[in-house]
Amino acid sequence: MHQLTGFQPTRPELVVPSNANHRSRLATIRRSDDVEKMVVDRIPVVTPMQALFDVAGSVPPRMLRRAAEDALLRNLIRPDELIARYEHLAPQRNRGIGEMRSIVEALCDPAFVPPASELEALLFELLDEIGLPHLRQFAFPWRAPTAMIVDAVVPSLRLIVEADGRSWHSQVAAIHNDRTRDRVAMANGYDTMRLSHPMLTSERAATVADLRTYGARRRRSLDEMSPRARTWPAA
Repeated sequence: MHQLTGFQPTRPELVVPSNANHRSRLATIRRSDDVEKMVVDRIPVVTPMQALFDVAGSVPPRMLRRAAEDALLRNLIRPDELIARYEHLAPQRNRGIGEMRSIVEALCDPAFVPPASELEALLFELLDEIGLPHLRQFAFPWRAPTAMIVDAVVPSLRLIVEADGRSWHSQVAAIHNDRTRDRVAMANGYDTMRLSHPMLTSERAATVADLRTYGARRRRSLDEMSPRARTWPAA
């Protein structure tokens, strides 16, 4: 009903009071007296916030986090509300509360930037998996003909990483701007790596291996630079 990303239509789940004696061959019945609810299209449903806590522990952590990021990006939930709901439910030790704690800590960090797309989410997950601290949606201070806002930058490697999911036609239209940004970045000492959807999904293992190899070699190269040359960002 809330169209949270990552979920498909499945067997409905109904929430009824704890003392109710409801049964259904069409739906899964869950009993609770502590439920946040609202009305969507004249149908009483749980709130997006409640839905996240309800499915925690029964869906993969990645799916749960992506749904929470999507809800936050679409203003279906607010960080302060997420914290308050967690603090209210945590003492009950419900299923999945540990996973929700990790999500609350990550999404309510003032520095958190939610991914704007599923492809960006895959990119950020990959960088986290490798252990590369990165800045999301970063705007470089250089003067350039086009805006220098990139999906992610890894300061320790002086590396820009972009999730490239555009169609062929849009790539043709924007190829000049992309190459200009790459040129300006290179002139300031930054490499650019563009990762397509297959690279972040079906070819993920190879991408991780290549990034780790690149990181090891890049660090050795940067260590050989003078301290002034390593200053970030480059002047």
